[in-house]
Amino acid sequence: MSAERKISITCAQIEQTDIPKENAESMIQVMDNAQTDVVVFPETMLSGLDKTTDLTPLQAVLAERAKSRKQWLVYGTYTKGDSVWRRSGPVIHNSGIIVDPKGEVRLEYHKNHLWNEPGVEDGLGWPVVQTEIGNLGIVICWDLAHTETIKQLVRRNAELVFVPSYWFGEEFRTTDVIEGLPLSVAFQNQLYLAYCDAYTPDGSTAARSKIVSPLEVLAAAQPQKRDIISAEVDLGRLQELRKTFDTWKN
Repeated sequence: MSAERKISITCAQIEQTDIPKENAESMIQVMDNAQTDVVVFPETMLSGLDKTTDLTPLQAVLAERAKSRKQWLVYGTYTKGDSVWRRSGPVIHNSGIIVDPKGEVRLEYHKNHLWNEPGVEDGLGWPVVQTEIGNLGIVICWDLAHTETIKQLVRRNAELVFVPSYWFGEEFRTTDVIEGLPLSVAFQNQLYLAYCDAYTPDGSTAARSKIVSPLEVLAAAQPQKRDIISAEVDLGRLQELRKTFDTWKN
């Protein structure tokens, strides 16, 4: 019998604006009310569509809040950085960030598979960070539909993958797809997923946030509504599950 390694997770299916300060305030409100080890926010939650504002001060505020709350924080935002393709000058990335309870950034991932994002450079690589709560990875929205992206994380021993998302469901008729995709991916790769979608008042996003184990949906948000969900995952079960199901080896 594997030892328990339980982690409690909150996913905040909330709206965002294009004013980063307002978004940061919304995030802090959720963090202050969450009673879990990890709090996860959607894709571009901090920045919105704003790609020009220097977010460093706001990121520092969020990191300090994570430290004071002793929480892990996961969120999406546009960031400026060097080109991974050796292009000249700074570029914009669609990023996912993991901050630990000491307020330190443990992982910054750049979205590999962009979806209609002019002026944004795609990332390169699939980092996994080994932490005191488990081996953590991030993919962002459309990355989840690319099988090899998740497989690369599994090959790097990922146990829990966070998925900040802004999934356009209605326009492209993919709401049914994302309804079942997190659980399918979790089963095929034998890992835990925390899929956090954005809520949009106009219904443009599918807003189908879920926390899933390799075998079941542990928590699901109300579709296309502002909702905050929480669940507990037990990473200690993975070794046993991976012995039973060999799909993750492909």
